[in-house]
Amino acid sequence: RRVHGGNCSNHYFCLSMGMGSESFRALLLLFAVANVALLVATVAATPSKSTKALHTPAYHLSSAPFAEWAVGHWVWLSSSAANQSSEIAFVNQFLANGIAVSAVDLDSQWATGDNNFVFDTSKYPNASAMIETFHSQGINVICWVTSMIDTDSSNFAEGLAAGFYLNKGKTLKWWHGEGAFLDYTNPAAVDWWHAQMDAVLDIGVDGWKTDGTDPYVLEFGLIEAHSGLITYRDYADAYYGDFFNYTRQVRGFEGLIMSRPVDDLWTFSPRSVVFSGWVGDDDPTFDGMKSALWSMFHSAYRGFVGFGSDIGGYRCCGPDGVIDPPLGRTVEVFTRWAQMGAFCSLMENGGDNEHGPWAFGPATLATYRLFVAIHLELTPYLVSAGTTAWETGVSIMKPLAVDVPQYPERWDYLLWNDLFVFPVVENVTSVDIRFPDGADWVDWWDNTLYTGGSKVTGYAAPLSILPVFHRQGSILPLRVVSGLAGHGDETQRNALTLLIVRPRPSSRPHSIDVHYSPSRAAGLGRTIHYQMSNETRLRVWGSGHPERVFVLVRGLAECPAAVTFALRDGVLSVSRGASSSDFVHDASFGFHCRTRSEFNEAPLEMTVAFSAEQSLDGFDAVTE
Repeated sequence: RRVHGGNCSNHYFCLSMGMGSESFRALLLLFAVANVALLVATVAATPSKSTKALHTPAYHLSSAPFAEWAVGHWVWLSSSAANQSSEIAFVNQFLANGIAVSAVDLDSQWATGDNNFVFDTSKYPNASAMIETFHSQGINVICWVTSMIDTDSSNFAEGLAAGFYLNKGKTLKWWHGEGAFLDYTNPAAVDWWHAQMDAVLDIGVDGWKTDGTDPYVLEFGLIEAHSGLITYRDYADAYYGDFFNYTRQVRGFEGLIMSRPVDDLWTFSPRSVVFSGWVGDDDPTFDGMKSALWSMFHSAYRGFVGFGSDIGGYRCCGPDGVIDPPLGRTVEVFTRWAQMGAFCSLMENGGDNEHGPWAFGPATLATYRLFVAIHLELTPYLVSAGTTAWETGVSIMKPLAVDVPQYPERWDYLLWNDLFVFPVVENVTSVDIRFPDGADWVDWWDNTLYTGGSKVTGYAAPLSILPVFHRQGSILPLRVVSGLAGHGDETQRNALTLLIVRPRPSSRPHSIDVHYSPSRAAGLGRTIHYQMSNETRLRVWGSGHPERVFVLVRGLAECPAAVTFALRDGVLSVSRGASSSDFVHDASFGFHCRTRSEFNEAPLEMTVAFSAEQSLDGFDAVTE
């Protein structure tokens, strides 16, 4: 700045005019240290006062690299049962039972020939109308596919005559017949393929279940392509990559594929396409559940971002072909697998025989409904985890077992950083748990605190619950749409709910980044912070964002008498109401406390609501 008439408009500049540069730098350092000390002393004490936005938006945070439905609840019927009417009825039965569905997979044999992209009208008389119906219900649609064109498919002869297949059109037998492999190194072949895909994408299909025929190319010995000899890895990367990338080109960012990351130690897909993977076909038994976990662990070890497994197991029958038990899987297997599936990044349910939770009795249906609700509430947590996992080359799942080829010594894992999951992989109702070191853990169901590194013998795990634990003091971003999971109610549907479990006083703020997919708030992320200066004084604040915020704190020593909210033009203190009925959920803001009778420890729970305007400005409040 300039000096006008001997007066300085910049005090630091005026001061420096009469001082040497070294002395001035020393003084600036002193000022800086003093200001930092003042900031640390006040950060947990009082929300900021400002005449403009309190906390600017977090423009530096990247948007998610995948669509939100990648971490949803997907359902599907096996090819023997799938057709237009049965698919619609299957999905509608979930919805009628209060179970949300994110996507439906049309299994193999939906087309007149394998991989000719022509809907079989005897099964799907009006596929376009069916897809439109699903979309109107907020449900995405994928179709099963591979890169093998069967000899009896309507497009086989054309591709053969044009030289569009590997190894000069040599055919191989596979589980759906005999066919040739598309040559992805031939640009004309890829254009021909895309033109056929367009017929399906143009009526609204959102992606593909790309099944694992790619290892069959190894039967060629030498893999001969238009470009010359290629490797298996070259081919697999081209196959999965093309379905993923071209679908995104046509359908936009919402396009996805479902493909195998690792199955039985074999790496199928490249990492770049697996945001909604599944680990292949497993038996409908507890051993099958372990097999799926084993493949998921190795997918995690190899850095694949997100995946799940067929709830209840895919396969049909025993070695003799007998369906035993009658539904194809026991209540216990189906329930325990569903619970585990809810605490994977993708919860997906389908396969042979029965997969409708209503068929396994009222108790199973109620448990399934609850765990789907929990899984979908975890969407912001999983999207944020997946974004950071993608950027850092790791997986959302973090097995606690060491990486060995054989079955692990333990089946528990972290779902990202703040949830400890203990799958029940035997037909038992109590388990022995060894808690991870480095943090203390809070029971998801009753708020009991467990010391990190400790062991609990005989933890009660009835069929209605799965042993799951929060990292103490963590911030869990949730999207609450109902009261089913106990984190709020339907008034929070269009808001971000931040669950803080048993926070402790600390000299430093606890912070997280929340990432969004481009379909929500244009992908704008947000930063969240809280700090406790003593057992009753807690400040929580976050960057400006168009999505409203609720903060749910469990385990406070006592309910505060008031909460002071920062506003653009000052602060406002809101006193405690007499009951939850005094809490206003609409466009205003406020707080309330209640005691959770189901909690064994620290039963006090406080909810703080910020208005839409406060959230947009950057929310900020402190308990008094």
